[in-house]
Amino acid sequence: MMFKKRLLAMLLSGAMVLGMTACSGGGDTAQPDGADNAAQADQGGDAPGKLKIGVALCSTTTEFWSAVVDGFNAAQADLGVEMTIVAPSSQTDVSGQVSQIEDLVTQDIDAIVVGPCDSTTVSQPLQAAIEKGIPIVILDSEVKDVQDCFVGTSNQEAAASSETILKETLGTGWNAVIIGGIQGHEAGNGRVAGFEDAMKACGANLLEMQYGDWTPEKAMDIMENFLQKYDNIDAVLCASDNTALGAMRAIQSSGKDIKIIGFDANESAVQEVINGNFLATISQDTYGIGYESLKAATQLANGEKVEDYVFVPTHLITKDNAEDFLAGTLS
Repeated sequence: MMFKKRLLAMLLSGAMVLGMTACSGGGDTAQPDGADNAAQADQGGDAPGKLKIGVALCSTTTEFWSAVVDGFNAAQADLGVEMTIVAPSSQTDVSGQVSQIEDLVTQDIDAIVVGPCDSTTVSQPLQAAIEKGIPIVILDSEVKDVQDCFVGTSNQEAAASSETILKETLGTGWNAVIIGGIQGHEAGNGRVAGFEDAMKACGANLLEMQYGDWTPEKAMDIMENFLQKYDNIDAVLCASDNTALGAMRAIQSSGKDIKIIGFDANESAVQEVINGNFLATISQDTYGIGYESLKAATQLANGEKVEDYVFVPTHLITKDNAEDFLAGTLS
């Protein structure tokens, strides 16, 4: 794993420093930045204090991210670690998240967890964490060149599961538009690819795809433009429930019958499935994503082995199982 390679390099570097000190007849030696607390304890040093985990999320206020935070808080209580959670002013404030990551890395943290606003941009500030030997857990949207562990969903497979309800409802040869997330966001791109897979399996036609930046306001504007541009839309496939809700408002204003599929299974969206306004949404265990992310970060900080990928389960939520999902009885 990437963290083990970084730790080995740090240990070898430390051995070279100690060897040089012995040859020179003694003197003080500095500990390498980011030295592993568990390794120090194994060597008979003082027992370490509480582990400190820094968490940089894309948001803490939407239904999705609030549930993720609930998982983090539960894990913190169970694991007994110190935790700092930060998030930018909006999910599109990429530079704000970069600054927050840079700030966390300068603090005395034992691991960092990041839920990226942009999967490409956050790679650069995390290089400093790599240099310090700080293990990195990425959630929701992969950053493959820096992550020691990814926690989340196989987004493409989950979105592709919509094929079942789409074929059952619309048959084949229908027309659809797609509203994605943020350009460059790996999870959003995976969901768009999965919807395209579902459409291909149904022999459907993609009229157009645009990015909705995860917001209902922008998605509503996009859907209004789609409705003016195309008179043959049968379905709109959305990379999040927030964007699906925005699309729904535009469709309801138009009076047209267009099937809507969202992603995240937020409570408000599941209620729209029950009401018949959404055809479906796709659930992921958002609470579990938060919990498992902090758990993995704690294990890595302790020098323990974790899986490279920790996937949470997903479900296609339709009118047939929506009430069971909200009641917590969906198996």
